[in-house]
Amino acid sequence: MDHTGHIARKTRGTLHPVTHAICTDSMTYGTTTTHHDLGKWGRVSFEQWDHPHEHRKEFTERDVDYLAQFIDPGDIAVDIGAFTGDTALPMAVASGNRGQVHAFEPNPASLRVLLKNSIANSTIAQTLVYPYAIGLVRDTSIFRYHCNQINGGALTHGDPVTVRRIPLDDLFPMDMPLAFVKIDCEGEDGDLLEHYTQWLRNHGSPVVQVERFPTLNQNQEQQLWKAIVRYGTPSLKDDWTFTELKELPSTLVDIIIKPHA
Repeated sequence: MDHTGHIARKTRGTLHPVTHAICTDSMTYGTTTTHHDLGKWGRVSFEQWDHPHEHRKEFTERDVDYLAQFIDPGDIAVDIGAFTGDTALPMAVASGNRGQVHAFEPNPASLRVLLKNSIANSTIAQTLVYPYAIGLVRDTSIFRYHCNQINGGALTHGDPVTVRRIPLDDLFPMDMPLAFVKIDCEGEDGDLLEHYTQWLRNHGSPVVQVERFPTLNQNQEQQLWKAIVRYGTPSLKDDWTFTELKELPSTLVDIIIKPHA
């Protein structure tokens, strides 16, 4: 795979660059460099996207400590829907420069910022950036983004972005164990988790984090919950404790799934 800080395109086959026609404003906003003291983990810089609808990202020692419960130095982790790298960065710090975080982001506007953040911290953490969405098969899809919709893609409104979707099988050999996988695919989390449950088990049964998207319909809610409990035990993080879930929450939350033994 390509060196940290470069867009990684190497797979078992040939993939082509993303094409896009996204809102001009979203592509022209710059970044502001911020610096963050992570205590025993050292210092990192973060390129804060200057989009007016983006909020400031903050990073603390506790953010890395939390992920270090699941990611050891030298581990491999995956961030599906990485946005500008606000989760990929503490993941990469936890895994260190002997580990890797594979970060996927199909939105070309936020992808630019994600790549900057990969480069900015390449001496202490390794983040490989991919300009693709994760799907079930190799294909292309039209995502749509509003100028004021800075992260998630919708299917029915906004500016069109043609993205390449690839299956995880194309990137990770069977003998590569994973420690942690974050899935944040704007409502598609249940579909991906359901499809890749056995694949995850074949790759070391990593801890998985999914998002409970706020606009799921009833069928999507049922699919997500079924996929979650099939893979493992779901819980919500409350400071430093985890509360086991007995049903799918009704609001936007991140759910941690510890795999069944």
